[in-house]
Amino acid sequence: MSLGTLILPFDTGAYGSPNTAILNGITDGSVDANFAMVQGDQLSLVLYPRAQNIVKGQPTSTVRLPSGASIVVTGKPLATPGADSILFGATGFTEAQDGNGNWTYTGELNLNTTELAAAIGSNQLSIPVLLVIDIVASGGAPQRYLALITIYNQVYSGSEGTPAPATPEFLTETQSDARYAMLAPAQGSYRVKTETDGTVNLQFYNATTQLWHTLFPGGPAGAIVTNWGVGES
Repeated sequence: MSLGTLILPFDTGAYGSPNTAILNGITDGSVDANFAMVQGDQLSLVLYPRAQNIVKGQPTSTVRLPSGASIVVTGKPLATPGADSILFGATGFTEAQDGNGNWTYTGELNLNTTELAAAIGSNQLSIPVLLVIDIVASGGAPQRYLALITIYNQVYSGSEGTPAPATPEFLTETQSDARYAMLAPAQGSYRVKTETDGTVNLQFYNATTQLWHTLFPGGPAGAIVTNWGVGES
């Protein structure tokens, strides 16, 4: 049973043109040059056969495939299109209409195959794949649509394990106080002291007296002077 649905609208007039077959939307006639899937997925693949409007830029229209025709969707590695085996496939498509009267053809697409996993490897981000949509008439004559697509590595397998958290995971109270200068830094010459009445003072250390002195600026603008408070331990 598939967990998701993949919509694939394709231009029935794009025969023999692998770069124009897949469209950007059910009614959008522009080409989707970046169609991609993910290795390992199992999906319901819904094909929407579409016909381009004679007026360029106008919505496409639905197409019903010939009665008795069957559909086969396969993927082959672009680097070796003559390979004896396919990377993935989908058959058993069923015909229906959506709520807007568009003809749809739905099958199960399994991208969790040994062949596809081997082709993409474990450390490769993606591979180019030639997607083949075969419409086979009841008499056996096929019409083939080709599309150049990308298959991405599934990346996450579920067996990687949980990443180790940093130690410590958060600042200690002392580290937090030091970061925001609420205490004197180690071997530092200044500190910020909160008095009992709530007043906060900036103090500097006098190495001679080994005491802390509060800095008091005063005087009018342009003639500011500084005074030092009595020493504190």
